[in-house]
Amino acid sequence: MITQSKLAKLANVSVSTISKAFSMSSEVNEETREHIFNIARKYDCFKKFYSAKYPKYVVAVICPEFKSTGFTRILEALQTHFSENKCDICVAATKFSDVTELELLEYYVNYVKVDAVILFYDKIQIPDYVDIPVVRMFCRTTSNKNNVISATVNYKDAFIKTLYEFKKKGITDIGFIGETFTDNKQLIFEEAMRELSIPLKEEFISVVSERFERGGYEATKRFFQNKKLPKLIFCAYDYMAYGALRCVIDHGLKIPEDIEIMGIDNMPQSEYTVPSITSMSYNENIFCAEVVKTVFKMMGGEECSDNISATLRLCKRESTTI
Repeated sequence: MITQSKLAKLANVSVSTISKAFSMSSEVNEETREHIFNIARKYDCFKKFYSAKYPKYVVAVICPEFKSTGFTRILEALQTHFSENKCDICVAATKFSDVTELELLEYYVNYVKVDAVILFYDKIQIPDYVDIPVVRMFCRTTSNKNNVISATVNYKDAFIKTLYEFKKKGITDIGFIGETFTDNKQLIFEEAMRELSIPLKEEFISVVSERFERGGYEATKRFFQNKKLPKLIFCAYDYMAYGALRCVIDHGLKIPEDIEIMGIDNMPQSEYTVPSITSMSYNENIFCAEVVKTVFKMMGGEECSDNISATLRLCKRESTTI
């Protein structure tokens, strides 16, 4: 695969000169530009790099949905950092459909001809025709393809560290509530429980089709219906924690005296619920800045680490006793 770095070596110029030539910058004289273009045509990569019709890089961001504040915060951070680097993004949502994700990927790569792609999760296999830089956010595995890099959030270490704090306090009746699209967090939760030798009880796992606050309420209500109440409810994300909080209060119990509630992703409103929700967070601004930095390195033909990782921190509040 011919990268801008390889083309620069073939033309005996810098990578920045290659970029400026293809964006029709006045900083490159016509003789040098034509020399670069001729080599690019020879190696069949002229169309790949030519961007005079729009003198900015364009990156496609394909995410699951726009409804979740967690996703929109990531999109906003990505847009901010790409914009600071004179790069535009186009955004589309898959509605969690693998088929739609593949269709959008083909559209942006083959027809729009974007310079790079950012995907969420790792449920689809990247087709062989995708030869531009790809960053997969929130996936659990690294890719064996040179043009694909993973950007992960280290949930497992944070789950183990947090659950260990509860175990030290003697809290081992720990439940998990989630919904259709939180199976990844559930798997990590179960792995952490096993590694800490905390009993993983089937009656304390409640997964529903409803999402957000309603999902949290319905998932928690199942514990009351089955008359099997965990001492701690570990929620797949904060919006489910809000529903769990309401359900526990509606059933006449107190938080955290009777049941403790733990969220994930630390939404802004978690600090202002009554009681406030203990949660986990990572700095999405720093995380996205590193993703953007890596995308530009890849577009410039530079070697990059195959994984970007973010670390979660615990935000202790009133809904737990740790």
